[in-house]
Amino acid sequence: MIEASHRTPVLVDFHADWCPPCRVLAPFLETMANRKKGRVRVAHVAVDDNEGLAGLLGLHTLPTVIAFLNGQEVDRFVGLQPVDTVVAFVRGLVARCCPGGLYSELARAETALVAGDAAGALALFEGVWRREPGSLPALAGIFRARITQGEVEAVRGALALLDEDDRWAEPFRRVHAFLEILAGAGSEETLSGALDRLHRDPADREARRDAACGLFARGDAAGAVDLLIEPFGADPAWSASAEQTLLLKVADVLGPANPVIREAWQRFPRRLFS
Repeated sequence: MIEASHRTPVLVDFHADWCPPCRVLAPFLETMANRKKGRVRVAHVAVDDNEGLAGLLGLHTLPTVIAFLNGQEVDRFVGLQPVDTVVAFVRGLVARCCPGGLYSELARAETALVAGDAAGALALFEGVWRREPGSLPALAGIFRARITQGEVEAVRGALALLDEDDRWAEPFRRVHAFLEILAGAGSEETLSGALDRLHRDPADREARRDAACGLFARGDAAGAVDLLIEPFGADPAWSASAEQTLLLKVADVLGPANPVIREAWQRFPRRLFS
């Protein structure tokens, strides 16, 4: 579905057989997609068979529908919404994904951020913000790009100035996760000490988490993910551990299209985050 979203916007319907609202929504989404004549696709994912993916995407309520474009989430809605709301959601996605559309620009910005071009991503996010002042996805993208550039305290201050409802709105989930990881990073000396402790005692979970946070803050996301995954399989309690929780935060910040997360997912299909 992520690959397909590079060609056409994809609506991913996360559902379960035991969920009556899911059974109502699914055929309606298919009808909407058919009416759009190929300009949007629908994919259905059973969460009971894909618990890891559901955890990666932070799903708590069914049904949840997430719109993907260029490998990135651009919008979502939760629960069985009124017909007019769903119609407007799909129409808006199609309209704004056209060349020059705001969703298209947001997706380009996300792609730039995944590629490590924080400056380019920032310029694109700011362009969307100028065209649509008040766009929370654009503002959240600006914050993430600025954090990547090292402006952590400035982002913390700006985030604190937002209204409470906006500050904890869905687009800022990844901003909060980013800041939480960096808060546990410490200095280069802290990282060096954590790696030394972990070398002496691979079972030292606190050292493993400290080292992972430090590596992530230094820009070594792959190293951080490797450290957090390493105990998987050997430790029966891994799936309920603080290491798994931290890994979920890292995955949330990087996004499902990031090569580091995609490679990790391939190494442990369907079980990694379950």
